Amino acid sequence: MKIINILIVLIMFVSFSFAQVFNTSQTLKTGKGSLGINGAMLNGTGDDEFGIYLNGGYGISRGIDLGGKIGIGFEETYFGIDLEYILRGISPYISVSGGAHMWGDPGLDGTLNLTFPLNRQLHLYSGLDMDINFVEVGDEKETFTPFWWFIGTEVAFKKNLTLLFEMDIDLNDDAAYSIFNFGLNFYL
Repeated sequence: MKIINILIVLIMFVSFSFAQVFNTSQTLKTGKGSLGINGAMLNGTGDDEFGIYLNGGYGISRGIDLGGKIGIGFEETYFGIDLEYILRGISPYISVSGGAHMWGDPGLDGTLNLTFPLNRQLHLYSGLDMDINFVEVGDEKETFTPFWWFIGTEVAFKKNLTLLFEMDIDLNDDAAYSIFNFGLNFYL
């Protein structure tokens, strides 16, 4: 059992980063955690790219959690971290999050997330996600601000296991690609 606990802690520390949303607007309770894995396909990059994200989260206080992902399988590994704060703790739930990432070049993240519980097992979530990317082009740094509209569902199979599907649609030229995510979250 100690090995499993050590692996969970290592995965949580390695996976505290941020890549798209793949999350409802409900925050984790204080001291509770989550681990997840999801596949992602980038559509519109010229070649559709597929990658795997390991994600984790931890409730650090009431209405605030720390979370994120590490993405592998793309041209460069994705790392990042975010804090999520719940603005409305009753249905429909509303949260905002902000963080930073590194995917070749550094960037900042911001998300507005709205979640509608359709029943105890099914939640629909949607909102706006944006990055501010500081990209090195030749000898100069340029700033890009991609925006996505996302929509997803979280389906609970058991008390501690959910299946998520999400689509992130690019809203401006800086986004340049849409994203399709699917995977599992385990709540600890």
